[in-house]
Amino acid sequence: MVPIRLGVVGLSSRGWASQALIPPLFDSPLSAKYTITALCTSSEASATDAVAEYSKLTGHTMKGYHGESGLSDIAADPNVDMVVVSVKIPDHYNAVMPAIEAGKDVFVEWTPGNGLDQTLKIAEAAKRKGVRCLVGSQGHHRATMLTIPVGHLIVVLGHVLGDFSEVSASGAVRIPTASFVDLDGKPTGEIIPKTAHDQVALSGILKGEHDGVFANIHCRAGMECTGDKVGGRHLFQWTIDGELGSIEVRNRVEDGPLGCFIATEKRVFLNGEEVSVEREEIDKLGNTGKAWLEFAKGNDGKYTTLDEAVKVHRVLDAALTSIQDGRRVYLQ
Repeated sequence: MVPIRLGVVGLSSRGWASQALIPPLFDSPLSAKYTITALCTSSEASATDAVAEYSKLTGHTMKGYHGESGLSDIAADPNVDMVVVSVKIPDHYNAVMPAIEAGKDVFVEWTPGNGLDQTLKIAEAAKRKGVRCLVGSQGHHRATMLTIPVGHLIVVLGHVLGDFSEVSASGAVRIPTASFVDLDGKPTGEIIPKTAHDQVALSGILKGEHDGVFANIHCRAGMECTGDKVGGRHLFQWTIDGELGSIEVRNRVEDGPLGCFIATEKRVFLNGEEVSVEREEIDKLGNTGKAWLEFAKGNDGKYTTLDEAVKVHRVLDAALTSIQDGRRVYLQ
């Protein structure tokens, strides 16, 4: 197949795209399916630096765009088949829409739009223009706990067991302040009051292949995860308990807060006993690489779509309504 030519919005030397989205594309088999031909950053200086770096990595000269006009320019570039958007969530809509209107396929990190309304508009535009959209659904440290960690978990739950038909949710702020850190993760000394929930719990009945399953999701932040050291808290723990037994999935001991979401390999327990799970060759690509591989299959690929993103946003909106009003919310 002819490689899909990518134009990447937000590709710099130290951003999320450079750390997680782009590296899998340089390895087989993805290196034969994709090639990066253009990028867009916020400033001319950063675009120049990124073009120099990635032209060297790819072995060919790349086109660089920058600023607000760059979003339209990269979408209109005849050497770009697909636009990859990896910027702050509030900027997703303005970066995605020019690409869709230009008839280009799109990769956009979760969440596609800043809320249900923008995500619906993006999905409607994509259908109208007949373009495909791959939604990145691995964990990412941005926005609120409800929007990002819980949103990612709902995506996974939907794939495995089904979608929520009703939601009851609660949220709380147990840690009242937030501390700023620099780009290297070191505290700057600045502390502000925190309003976003650091504990979120939601529950409800699922619909789908396993109709009637009762599901609970609980996310919390700011607590040390002692894990197997003293039999304590884990970064990630998912239990499926049924009439014939239980399956439990945990993060690996070596996983950090981000790795517990995006690492393909997990620890699996069957009825309390850890079992070995055979890894497939494509597992080395990681979650992002596997999504790229599925998208390259065209209509036969299995990846998170805008329609699924809209469904998740409806659940998140229902959860927020439940938290605010103190009631159960039903979904159609």
